[in-house]
Amino acid sequence: MSKLVEYHQLEKHLTEQLRALEALKGDGALKTEIEFETKFRCLLDQYGFSLKHIINLIHRALNAVQLRLPRPALVSLAS
Repeated sequence: MSKLVEYHQLEKHLTEQLRALEALKGDGALKTEIEFETKFRCLLDQYGFSLKHIINLIHRALNAVQLRLPRPALVSLAS
């Protein structure tokens, strides 16, 4: 493939991606998610936590819940 053809393909792809990016910028759901992330990160900084701390906390909580769940009874199929 010639460099000129490759250039035009990349230029077209970039134009399409820029259009998609502009469409996302106007999306209300994205704005809400960005606002949440910004506030969440500010709180993490304020209290001296990182995302790794939060992930570990959630994992420990999930493991504790799983330990408290009743185990299903084993059913014997042999008669």
